Amino acid sequence: ALEPITGLAMIAGRTERIKFGMSVAVLPVRDPLVLAKEIATIDFLSNGRMLPAFGLGVDNDAEWLAVGRTPRHRGAMTDEAVSLMRRLWSEDAVTHSGQFYNTHELTLYPRPKQQPIPVWFGGRSPAAYKRVGRLGDGFLGSYQPPEEAGKAVCAIRQAAEA
Repeated sequence: ALEPITGLAMIAGRTERIKFGMSVAVLPVRDPLVLAKEIATIDFLSNGRMLPAFGLGVDNDAEWLAVGRTPRHRGAMTDEAVSLMRRLWSEDAVTHSGQFYNTHELTLYPRPKQQPIPVWFGGRSPAAYKRVGRLGDGFLGSYQPPEEAGKAVCAIRQAAEA
């Protein structure tokens, strides 16, 4: 598969009106500071048409070892990374001391045109649906039959209301 951020930069340069995003970028294998800058840049250059979507990845040991990580805390890593990226997209001098990521007075420019930039999630588990309800602006339910998608929507609504 193609690397999604690079592909989206090309799409941004070749289109003028469509909103575009990935299906999905595996967030816990990426550096959220670099990813936040890439997404902000593409959104800025496309005049606010970027729609990022993230997933947690699969239990493929080779993929995780290649980036020096383990899938063990991938849910917590994703939650922290999204929170940090949202702050980087909207605040000056971000200081963050977390379980997985740390910054000190970091400011990201240019900011995304969209404020706030929407963050979508994929996934097919109860934990994924809760994450969408807690942190997400949208859900990308791929490879799901209609009845499974309907159950996902109900679970996401319940999590959002909780």
